[in-house]
Amino acid sequence: MKIKKNLKGKINKTESSLLAYYENPQLKARDEKMETLIFNRRMLLNQLFKPTDENYQLLKEFNETLKAGSIN
Repeated sequence: MKIKKNLKGKINKTESSLLAYYENPQLKARDEKMETLIFNRRMLLNQLFKPTDENYQLLKEFNETLKAGSIN
């Protein structure tokens, strides 16, 4: 009985933590920004199947932007 009660308490705590996380507008915006960055990176990588100096430069600039963003 005590184990069930402990597990139920942990589940409820985890559930409320997840709800609080996803209701936080700053975290939601950060997640959406990361989705966009990942999508853009994939698009750039797809272009690199035909490598050109321009595509390489775009990817290099994008990676620098990611590094600068992760520092903040």
